[in-house]
Amino acid sequence: MKGIRFVLSEGRTRKAQVIELDEKESTSLKHAIEVLRRAIKHEELFDQLMQSYIDVKTTMFEMSIRGLADSRLDDYVQNHETRSKLNRLFFNSLNFSKLYLDKHVFSEEKGSYVKKITRSLELHNRIVEHRKEIQDTSSGYNLGCSLRNYVQHSALPVTNFVTGVSWRDTPEATFHIPLSKEMLKQGRVSSKDLASYGDSIDLHSVMDEYIYAISNMHMKSRELTSAHIEEAYKLLEDRRKGVHKEYGKVEYGINVIDLKSEKPLFSLHLDWFKVHDHLREKNSAPVNFSRYTYRVHSKP
Repeated sequence: MKGIRFVLSEGRTRKAQVIELDEKESTSLKHAIEVLRRAIKHEELFDQLMQSYIDVKTTMFEMSIRGLADSRLDDYVQNHETRSKLNRLFFNSLNFSKLYLDKHVFSEEKGSYVKKITRSLELHNRIVEHRKEIQDTSSGYNLGCSLRNYVQHSALPVTNFVTGVSWRDTPEATFHIPLSKEMLKQGRVSSKDLASYGDSIDLHSVMDEYIYAISNMHMKSRELTSAHIEEAYKLLEDRRKGVHKEYGKVEYGINVIDLKSEKPLFSLHLDWFKVHDHLREKNSAPVNFSRYTYRVHSKP
């Protein structure tokens, strides 16, 4: 049996109050809090992935600029440190992406994030179909998935990098991380995932497309779950407000508890869920990093 416990202030005395919950309402409140918890964890994981990849982009931009300013050639120690940092950053991003994808879409039997939020097989199938569309159209997404297995079981992704200046209409700083197609084959990356690429593959370009594809998946999952998350939040918030309306000023927090053990199960105060809204606003749209180049113009 479950109940709602809170403390009322009556003059100088404080009195604990408990409202028993019937099984239907107890189940509904439990599901609602699970929806909010899953939703915020999903946004947190996506934010970790995005921030990890922004670290990659920031480091590559910095190294490109430093390469222009540093006239030393064949500095093997410095090159080693650069490769080491890039490997750590790409390794983190690829592993965050694997964790995200594992949480995002499972098999029909195990369900998915969307199915756990909505309890809808139809919506689950729509997210599976969306992922299939990406797999059918994005070579960068498919190779990105293979690269995660490659770095986990075969080798680190960065063995070499090229930095310098491209002289076209105006000089542009360049930073290129080549992947050897032959080495990837030796690391059991499938020929199908490599079919769209030549002998030398740019890791940076692949990762841009890969992260963009995952970002589109995330936006799709938001689209399919937003109404259910809002409904869950409203159910919990309305129940909390109902306690205040019926009993007046509540001295201490309003918690759902197990009446037999008196163990608190969860609070009806939802201030912590503001983080969810912050993360949705922070990562409000997919960013296609490959669309952008960086230039400093000396003249207006």
